[in-house]
This record gives sequence, structure tokens and C-alpha cells, in this order.
Amino acid sequence: MSRLFFFLALSSTIFSEVKVNDNIIGKLSLFPVIVKNSSNVEPQIWVVWVDNRSPGKSYDIYVNGLTSNMTRWWSDDKVISRNYPGVDIFHGHRLSHTACTDDSGGIFIGYINHHKLDPYKQGIYVYRLRPDGTSPQSKPTFISPSTSGFSLCPDGAGGCVIVALEKDGKTIKAWRLLSDGSFDDNWGGKDGKVIRTGTTVAKNPKVVESKGLDGSISGVIVFWIEQDSTDWWYQYLCARKIDTAGSAMERKIIDYTKSIWQYNPAKYPGYCVVSDDSNGAWITWECIKMKKDSFLDQFRVIESRIYAQRINSSADTLFPRIEIDTRNDYPSSNPVGVDIDSAYHLPPVIASGSSHGSFVCWSENNGSYPNWGTWRLYVQRILSNGSKPSDWEEGKQVSSLYGDQRTSHLLDCGGDCIIVWKQGWNAEADIYEQKLKGIDGTRLWTNEGKIICSASGFQGSPRIIKSDSNHAIIVWDDNRSSWDIYAKRVRLNDGEEE
Repeated sequence: MSRLFFFLALSSTIFSEVKVNDNIIGKLSLFPVIVKNSSNVEPQIWVVWVDNRSPGKSYDIYVNGLTSNMTRWWSDDKVISRNYPGVDIFHGHRLSHTACTDDSGGIFIGYINHHKLDPYKQGIYVYRLRPDGTSPQSKPTFISPSTSGFSLCPDGAGGCVIVALEKDGKTIKAWRLLSDGSFDDNWGGKDGKVIRTGTTVAKNPKVVESKGLDGSISGVIVFWIEQDSTDWWYQYLCARKIDTAGSAMERKIIDYTKSIWQYNPAKYPGYCVVSDDSNGAWITWECIKMKKDSFLDQFRVIESRIYAQRINSSADTLFPRIEIDTRNDYPSSNPVGVDIDSAYHLPPVIASGSSHGSFVCWSENNGSYPNWGTWRLYVQRILSNGSKPSDWEEGKQVSSLYGDQRTSHLLDCGGDCIIVWKQGWNAEADIYEQKLKGIDGTRLWTNEGKIICSASGFQGSPRIIKSDSNHAIIVWDDNRSSWDIYAKRVRLNDGEEE
């Protein structure tokens, strides 16, 4: 009896909610990023977050892993952005973190050091961490003095590729770090390889691996937005393929439109580009058009659209852009001054689906000024040829629940789709999940969806990742007592805990 009781108690501990971070009162642990360990060794996933437990209450980057039994990999979290030359815990924060696998059981972690007093210490840094807690680098590698945004992905050979917008706001560069943390000279060494330059503004660089169905990587595809060189009213969404040797193909234009403010493809926390597992990629974006009000001599939003596109291994588009949602136009009575980053649509996220298709998820507000409604989640399935299944023509509403539904994340599950999101307002938001049937979009886990966490206080920033063929792990930040990172393992077939 005692052994049976011990086994049941242990099972309950392993597969219930797990606090990922150290149990430290009074600190803030926020914005988790999760990475699947591609080498099929422990830990199953890595979790990276920002945390202000330092003596100066500056934010630093922390990491820990979760095993297949949902236990923490290290007894103490690892901080990777402090205790190195150039890091002052009293004068600045380390933020804007992202991560990718090193294909050997470890992880590359990138972040921006925002130093308040010394601009020469500001910039983008990348650090590789092995499962045993060691690193081939004596300290994080300085990539660029830019603080304007960056992205990274694995290179398929134990290293990673980083892209960043330089401080001039016009030049985009790429660097390749080898497995030992050194720069690849074929990619320009520490100076990097220029991907885009010009006299006009660029923004929001993103990079995704050019990966085949067998997992082999033939290079990367870099995305960015730029203004036209002769007519600043035009903005272009561009892409460029770079092979593993550092040779870059010509720039390709994915889309363009005449608008003062066009795209929002890279706004946190959505994933906007993802590999299609055929050496190409899927991309989804928001297009917002504005029109000048001649009476007020100001601009107002007149149109909001969600689009998607698939490109091949050369970054060529495979079909005309796909309109995902066209139900919401801005009425002509909308006032100037409406927040164009949050009105009607929130930036979409995308997951690659079976047979090289994809699922796009976005949050939509059906209200109008001044009586804004609530944000509702929708999903659209797209087949590999760019068509929508007949039962998916208008997209599918994820949940019948009332209340704000935001900060979503999703994954493909054998042709079906699982979505996680933040449900509710302000201090009492919860985490929910839903599964939609791939063939027709039917809600499989009740009309409302299933509760992942309804603890007191606020839960947000949910992330989901497939941990094995039968399970997924969901991670979120949570302030039921203090701000912490929690995780839960669920079955893919019914969404329940083990």
C-alpha cells in the first residue's frame, strides 16, 4: 500500500503544473520562450525568460530545461547575461530574448543589452549553453551594437545564424556562429554579411532555416520590410535566401502596397515566419492602410487585412498572396488617433501544417469606435497550394467564451491544430487550449475550449511545443503569488494531463 501511495503521489507531482524557475519571492519572471531539444536527449525542452532577481533589480536572461518527466533539468536556474565584462546590473537591462537549438542537445540564446550609461556596451549578444551547463564561449559573443531588433535560427551544423538591423536603420546584416562560438569567415566574420543596404528605412528582420522534411538544412531565408527608394508611400516585404556557404541569392519581393503604414509581421509574441519543411517557408502578416483626412490634415486607418504566402527554397512566391480575413473594414467615421497597432486585428501567428500546409491564427475585434468590442480568436487553414479547404473559407472561431482572447500560440497536430491563448481581462486572465479538426475546423474540446490554468491572478504569454509524438508542453508566466514561469504537459489527443 505504501509503495502504491508513493507511486500515485509521484505521478501527480510529475505531470501537474510545474514551476520552471527558482522559488524566489519578490522577483519578476516573464515572457517565456521555448525550444524543443532536436537531438532527442534530455532535457526535452528549454525555457528561456527575463528575470529581475539581480541585486540591482535589472532584468537578465535565465534558462532551465524540463525533462520528459516534467522535472527541472537544473536545481538552480542558469543566468547567461550577467557576471561578464560589460554587464552592469545597476545600469540597464538584458531583454528582447530569443533562442534556438544547437542540434546537439544544447541551446543558443540571444538578447539585447540595454546599458544606460555606456552606449559601447549596448547591443546584441549570443551565448551557447550545453546540457551540462558549460559553454564553449568564455562569455556571450558580441554580435552588433544595434538595439533595433534581431532574429536567429539553427544552421544545421551545430551553429546558428543571426540577422539584425544595424543602428543606421537601413542596413541588415547576417552572421554565422560556429559550434564553438566563433564567427564564420565565409559570412564576413565578426563584421557580418550585408543582406540589405540602401538609402531608405528597413525594419523587422527575421530569419528561418531552409529545412527539408528530413530535417536537413540547406541555408536560411531572411525576411525584412523596406521603403521604396523613390516613393516613400510604397513599402515592400522582402526575402533573400543564403546557403550554408554564405552565398546570397538575389532579393525577392513577397508583397508591396501603397500605404503610409503597411506591415506588422514581427511584433512580439507572434511567430510570423516558419519553415514549410520543403526548404521554403510560410509567412503571414497584417496589412494596415491609411488615408489622409484633408479636413484635419492627418491620417486615419481605413483598412485592416491579414495575408499569408508561401515561398520556395529560392524565396520565390508560389502563388498570389492569400487573403486570410477581410471581414473588418474601418468605417469612414473612425477618428484620427486610433492606435493602428491594436485596432481590429492583432498581428497573426503561423504554424506549418501537415503536407507542407499551414495554420494562421489571429485576434480580431468586431467592435467600432468608440464602443470597441472584445478580442476573439480565429484560425484559418491553408493547403500547400495556397487554397483554403471548402469548410474553412471564412476561418473558424476558436472559442465561444466571452472576454478578451489574445497572445495566442499554436501548433500542427497530425493535420489538426492546437491553439493556446490568454482568456480574460486585466488581473484575472487565464490560459485556455482548443483543438480544431483539420478537415473542417470543428472544435474538438468543447465549444469553450479547455482550461490549462485558472489560478488566481494573471496568467499570460502562453507558448506550446510538441514534446514527443503524443504530448505537448504549454508554458506561461503567472502572478498567482509572485511572477513565475509555469508549465504543464498535456496529451495531444484530448488535451488532458497525464
